[in-house]
Amino acid sequence: MATKPYRTLDAKPNAESLIKPGELVDVIEVTPLTLNDRRVYNMLLEHAWDAIDKPVTHVISKATLRGSHNSNDRVGESIERLMSAVVRVNVIWDGEPAVERVQLLGGNIETVRNDGLIEYEIPARLRKIITNSTVFARLQREVMFALTSKYALTLYEIVQKRGNMRWKSSETFTVEELRGVLGVPKGKLTSWGNLNSRAIK
Repeated sequence: MATKPYRTLDAKPNAESLIKPGELVDVIEVTPLTLNDRRVYNMLLEHAWDAIDKPVTHVISKATLRGSHNSNDRVGESIERLMSAVVRVNVIWDGEPAVERVQLLGGNIETVRNDGLIEYEIPARLRKIITNSTVFARLQREVMFALTSKYALTLYEIVQKRGNMRWKSSETFTVEELRGVLGVPKGKLTSWGNLNSRAIK
């Protein structure tokens, strides 16, 4: 009898680490994000995790999202970039490989007070992708906040996801695919030499 695949939703965050669905690790950023955007998004996913597959709103404090930064300006900017960000996700549709385009974050409301809250939604299509996910990355919070570039955090997520893939021991990327997954802006780091020295190394 075939065993059912382990669902990403069955994995639980703990005091040291959070869960990120594999489909959201290997997204192709149509809209480039910053290091802070990616950290904020990981925290939004973690905070919503217990009900992330349900059509509900989630509430988080601005203080949680801003971390050691002493003002909320970067939080609002990241929220707006995440709302407008469109990503491409590789999925299976009717038994065939397909590309799904989704927004990372739905509508939200932010209280004006400095120590206030943000209420936010995970878009319906994204909830479906997360519900069907069977591969994930477990990210250590300490590492996520210690990394100082977007490329470093993205590579860390890519490696953590593949550490959870029991039946896959190697993977080949073209330069273009790697640029896409790393979120390199269009026209930047187009050669392997530049990509390797400025993003990967």
